[in-house]
Amino acid sequence: MTVTARSEANRKLVLDFCSLAFLEGRHREAAERFLGERYIQHNPFVADGVEGFVQFFESWEANTRPDFRHRILRVIADEDYVAVHATIHEGNGHAGSVLCDIFRIEDDRIVEHWDAFKPLSDPATIPHGNGETETIATDAVSDRESNRRTVVLFYDKAFVQKRYIEAADEFFGERYIQHNSFVADGIEAYKRHFGESALHRRSSYSQIPVRFIVDDDHAAVQVHLRKDLNDPAERGFVIVDIFRFDRGKIVEHWDVAMPVPDPDTVPHSNGVL
Repeated sequence: MTVTARSEANRKLVLDFCSLAFLEGRHREAAERFLGERYIQHNPFVADGVEGFVQFFESWEANTRPDFRHRILRVIADEDYVAVHATIHEGNGHAGSVLCDIFRIEDDRIVEHWDAFKPLSDPATIPHGNGETETIATDAVSDRESNRRTVVLFYDKAFVQKRYIEAADEFFGERYIQHNSFVADGIEAYKRHFGESALHRRSSYSQIPVRFIVDDDHAAVQVHLRKDLNDPAERGFVIVDIFRFDRGKIVEHWDVAMPVPDPDTVPHSNGVL
């Protein structure tokens, strides 16, 4: 099977799983049809294994609410990895959340899962009008290998080497559409936020990519961010950055970030990364 064919087959597999499990609420049936015999869990609240998944979601009270909604925003498929950017609205007066699930597929079964999630921000607090999850439509043209090269080189130059302004000049398109909830829109706002920030320039600040998931339109980058490597008590954040491309340039950005939890509170020993 070619790379593209495997990516598309796994995209469909994950979409079918999400539809059955989260849109229809048939969690046990979804687990039996789509999860591997060994299912490795990295979510900080869900126990390891197939039964851990089933027991958590069957007992999650939000699933029983008539106004519960799970909406898939975008799906990024790259061979044996699939990232799903989505929102959840629990209903009953609860705030919605934005999340990115990452699934690893082996022999046509989902065998591993990571995620990051956060409450949706109040639109009144976001310093642009692009929304936190929306797509600003353009006629994007790009391809998987061009995108992979762009996002790997950009992330290394910007966030590993901390050459933020040079990275923007080299890898951003003429229009950079921002969906982050606290960074203003556009290239110059990105440069001010990162390039002029003492926090982001100091040597103890670390933003290291863990894995890249890239397709013909988007890339998801799973990241471990720590604000101060000199502080052993600071566990940092799990971030998933999502980028959209046009002609090999980065033109749009979303993200989801959550704190790395205390390992003693997590019901497995797999870590969250």
